[in-house]
Amino acid sequence: MKTIKNLILFLIVSTLIIIGAALLVLKNTSNPGIPTPKLLINKELQFSSEALGITFDAPKTAKITENVNTINIEINGETIMITRSASYYDSAEEHVAYLEELNNYTFDKIEKVNENILMTQLGDKTMYFQKKGDYIFSISTESTDLYDELESIAYSLK
Repeated sequence: MKTIKNLILFLIVSTLIIIGAALLVLKNTSNPGIPTPKLLINKELQFSSEALGITFDAPKTAKITENVNTINIEINGETIMITRSASYYDSAEEHVAYLEELNNYTFDKIEKVNENILMTQLGDKTMYFQKKGDYIFSISTESTDLYDELESIAYSLK
């Protein structure tokens, strides 16, 4: 009788140890307390424009429309615009300097993000410029709520 009690006790303890170990493994793999970055969740759609000769990543919920030299990316009722213009300048920096002279204003901030991308700020408006061949692409929005998406789209433009 004592052997049966010891066997039952051993089975109960073994089962509890196995269940405890399984719970620890499950708890450590799910990581519910670590937030997933917004851009990684939404960055699922790659859009390609044959007319403008570019591709870029956009949130999967975006509604994208295209006309002659402009792409409108609507996200939650707000719009990001990509505009293509001819440029006779060798770089985005030269083109932006021309815009400042032409429009008689000075950007508050001009930052070369990488070899191809120039970020500008005028007041609370941020714009990105990218030179490709004989064209300059400007990527902008009026909505400060879309600045994360604006940056992501500008960086992914190819």
